[in-house]
Amino acid sequence: MNNHDRNTTAVLDRAETYPGEPMLGTPDQLDEHQGRAGERLKESLSNIGVNIGGVRDSVMDKTKDYWRTTNGFVGRNPWVAVGISAGFAFLVGMFIGRRQQ
Repeated sequence: MNNHDRNTTAVLDRAETYPGEPMLGTPDQLDEHQGRAGERLKESLSNIGVNIGGVRDSVMDKTKDYWRTTNGFVGRNPWVAVGISAGFAFLVGMFIGRRQQ
């Protein structure tokens, strides 16, 4: 049994109804199921928001570090930075020129 089959079986074992099976129960039971599903959805969305916030903070910190490093290098070696930029622009121009032909 591969990993996909095990996961599918575990999900089906936890399910109270199966796809295509009519939902049986009173309206109160259905409302209760809907309420629990809504709570689980809110919890999942909250967890996603926390994870995205952590990733955003990490990216911002790394970006600030790169900016400080680059700014320091350019401040100490302005002509080297100009030469590197010119060389990079030349290479990009060559690649763009070759694609158009």
